[in-house]
Amino acid sequence: KADVCSAYAFEASKKMPDAHTAITVDGRVQPTEEYPFAYYLGTNQVAIYGELDTHDYINHPLNTAFNSYETWHRNNKAYTNRLHYVDAPEKTILMKESKFTLAPEFQTLYNGRREHEEYKSIMVSAIGNLSSPKSTINGNTPMRHITSLIYARHMVRMMKLYDRITSLNGTVISIATDAIMWTCKYDLPVYETVKALGNFYIEYYNCRARIARQGIYALEKDGAIYLV
Repeated sequence: KADVCSAYAFEASKKMPDAHTAITVDGRVQPTEEYPFAYYLGTNQVAIYGELDTHDYINHPLNTAFNSYETWHRNNKAYTNRLHYVDAPEKTILMKESKFTLAPEFQTLYNGRREHEEYKSIMVSAIGNLSSPKSTINGNTPMRHITSLIYARHMVRMMKLYDRITSLNGTVISIATDAIMWTCKYDLPVYETVKALGNFYIEYYNCRARIARQGIYALEKDGAIYLV
């Protein structure tokens, strides 16, 4: 089992858009070098020039298994008017790249997380608060374009890791946010053995797993059981 070290903080450390430069155009328009960030209204997808387009992953096994409309609607009956399930003419919001990044701040927090236990909570809450209902202004959440990129980047990375593992004949048996558990007949070159911001770090190797359901499991190694 391997985890991405501070997955959201890592994705938040990459280049980010500048909302002050936003323009809206009709239809689905691809991002460009000048406007590398594209948000698609009507389909709730995003694209980053030279990096990703979430349209390419709509039918990915992980997306269809965990994010289907039927599952989402059953668990969120009060939110039937959410944008990603409303028919609307497609428009594209394009943004230029910001000259600022959060990389120095998140790297500092990550490096100091052992000496300062609160740093890990700060990394997590800083990202979550960007799209929190408490941050709403006049019915809008002005920083949600940032969190949507962070989550999109992370989801695409997990899908790519899933694809890499299965392409090497590994069998993925559990995925929980930033962690993947798999089994295979031989070692797979998909993980790192050193903890660093963004590394897919191997936590447990050559052990048994007891899975109650998705996201709730225990690992058994050398007679000891580790609850996760």
